[in-house]
Amino acid sequence: MKAKLVHVIIGGALWGAVVLVPWNPNRGIGTIEKLYLLGPLVVVPLGLQLAGVVSPWLLLIAAAAVTISFLVPTGMIAGMLVVPWLMLCIGIAVGGLWRFRTRIAPSTQHLGEICRIVAMIGLVVGGVGLLQSRWGMEPLGFREPLVLLVAVHFHFAAFVTPIMAG
Repeated sequence: MKAKLVHVIIGGALWGAVVLVPWNPNRGIGTIEKLYLLGPLVVVPLGLQLAGVVSPWLLLIAAAAVTISFLVPTGMIAGMLVVPWLMLCIGIAVGGLWRFRTRIAPSTQHLGEICRIVAMIGLVVGGVGLLQSRWGMEPLGFREPLVLLVAVHFHFAAFVTPIMAG
């Protein structure tokens, strides 16, 4: 069990360092960003362990790139730094859909598994919201911090709630 949590402890230490450093809010790391980073660094890896999805070191590397994306100005470089996280989210969602097809499709008696699959799919929307935020996009005319709050919502409410319900 301890070996499975090493990446979560490292992610938690990285998150703690980001939170404790007195960043200039104009630099890109304010309260919303600090709270968001708890998701990729700690909450999502723990939730994926509960769901039985294991790729801890890839998660940690992609989450570290997301953290670095908040240290550079919004734009193409920041957007490219979050692409690995988005690709990982897409991979997790595809894996969830595959689990649905192979394990659940013949029967509907696995509500816990369905909840875990819904959580995995929700991560994709959070990853897209993060990409839009770091790239500086204004989808449907919405600006920051609302674009980043989409990522926050889908990394916490839309991921954690179904995992816990399952």
